[in-house]
Amino acid sequence: MAHISLKQILVVGMLITVWTFGLNVNRINGGGSIVYVDFNVPGDVVPLDLVRTYNSVTAVNEASGWNGAFGWGWTSDFESVLTVTPDRSVVLRDGQSGNTVIFQAVKDDPKAKEAFFAQVKKAYLARKLGKEPTEAELKKFSLPSDFMAKLKSDSQFRIQMAVAYDIPGEIPKGELLVSTQYGYQTIQFQNNQWIRRRDGNTHVFDQKGRLIRQEDRNGYYLEYKYDPGKLKLKEISARNQSANLKFTWQNNRVSTITDSQGRMARYEYDTRGNLVRVDDSNGQTYEYLYKNERFPHLLTRINYPSESKGSQAVYRELYYDSQGLVASHRDKDGSITEFTYGKKPNDPANNFWTKTVFKNKQSIQDPDERYEEFFLKARPDGSRYLYKQVSRSSRRVGNKRETSSETILFTECCGKPSQIVRGGQTTKFKYYPNGLLKEKVGPRESVAIEYEPKFMKVSKVVKNGVTSVFQYDNRGNLVKAVEGKKFVGLKYDKQGRIQEMSDTNGGQIKFQYGNQGKPVLIEQRGVGTIQISYNPAGGIARTETLLNGKSNRKPSAMESKRIVRQVMGSFQTLLDIIRPAAQVNKALPLAWKVVEK
Repeated sequence: MAHISLKQILVVGMLITVWTFGLNVNRINGGGSIVYVDFNVPGDVVPLDLVRTYNSVTAVNEASGWNGAFGWGWTSDFESVLTVTPDRSVVLRDGQSGNTVIFQAVKDDPKAKEAFFAQVKKAYLARKLGKEPTEAELKKFSLPSDFMAKLKSDSQFRIQMAVAYDIPGEIPKGELLVSTQYGYQTIQFQNNQWIRRRDGNTHVFDQKGRLIRQEDRNGYYLEYKYDPGKLKLKEISARNQSANLKFTWQNNRVSTITDSQGRMARYEYDTRGNLVRVDDSNGQTYEYLYKNERFPHLLTRINYPSESKGSQAVYRELYYDSQGLVASHRDKDGSITEFTYGKKPNDPANNFWTKTVFKNKQSIQDPDERYEEFFLKARPDGSRYLYKQVSRSSRRVGNKRETSSETILFTECCGKPSQIVRGGQTTKFKYYPNGLLKEKVGPRESVAIEYEPKFMKVSKVVKNGVTSVFQYDNRGNLVKAVEGKKFVGLKYDKQGRIQEMSDTNGGQIKFQYGNQGKPVLIEQRGVGTIQISYNPAGGIARTETLLNGKSNRKPSAMESKRIVRQVMGSFQTLLDIIRPAAQVNKALPLAWKVVEK
């Protein structure tokens, strides 16, 4: 049984967002991305975060790249925007991930497409003639056959043509549009607003496509306020104004952000619009350099002066190839990873590869090199998807070279694995029509999953003959988990925070929360109490244990360890029971993420 720490116990009782600080390279498109959290403001239920993400793919080309509030290539959650296409689809650019999500009707509308084709034809001919075409000219004219074929089959091309010819889309009012690209989610136009729903969370956009509200299943929300008639964000505020962030702008860039505690972050830019320096709310400084002459918005070096000591500079560096793909990354610890890319001559558009070499690596468990080959296929609408990935890795152990291989097949609809062959052993996956996992069968496990209909959360898991059952309240919070003869029951307060937990052995744990929305007291019946205090920034300042019935006597060090150990044991039982659901899907509320920084 794995052990969990007191910090992990605290996480179960509240919502904590933890981000991995490191640079990731997408080996399919050669893009490098890195995430920063400039603010983590304590609120009455959950903290208000401001997350900033750089993605080199969106900084290569000024024509198609992202020139956002924090400069070229940088994006943030509040920059999520959506547009309507003439074929009645909705395109969402997710500010947090940088992904483009396409929502479409369950059934295609051929009339809408034909009307769009006619608009493109008219705009195409007008541009060709340099004037508005007459009805007679339109009747005689036909679009080039290859152009028309692509227009009919490729949804991405239709979006590009709508933008190129400035053809507005008609809002599909009341119609439910669906996407399964990054998990099942829907969007619908209601009461002059766009409502996006995913995993029990709701995003609301106004008619201009601006994000104006986020709300979780328990009613906790963030509101976004803009300058009148503009896309410039003025303020993000949490419910009851328990936390807020206020923005100032200069030359269409964010220049400062101030939180409700008076902490400030400052942002500086060069003459090309690149972000070059950040002083965040925690007093950390980051310097960004862009020294690639061919691609002036590609990030080439990050300095960490707050972490540097004397002449020991802490930094990371990036080099790119002639196409703007990441060719080399020098991490903060000095390790270097190199990337080379290629295309298969017989089908370069759909069959390509990436080779990764790990130099002066810090862990002997890492491979020395990895070769990955990718295969794309076309969907019926002409868009392409990754349907197969073949990987081969090798590393030297003593005088021997160890090799391993893996082949993954992906589904057409959702980009999820349908089969994984690793080390000669095969694991197969089946999915429901909405993209949720239905079955997983491998050499050492057989898993079948069922979901409740309201929130599409895991309701039943049968793993190797052992059945786990999960029940939820009307807000989607897990209230009971049963595995064989073991069970855990949970009660929540109005904010969706765990108030009480009981288990098979009669154990009971109660929580009390402070004005920062974090647990200040955890009490286990018959065992003892853990008291927690926090500093103004929300960090743990002090913990203290008390014996039940002996609050006037401070327990010994041994007794304190026993109290914490028994409380941790109860939480471990909970984690063991809910693990099957957590592994197959995001079955649990966000407040249940158990992570270590």
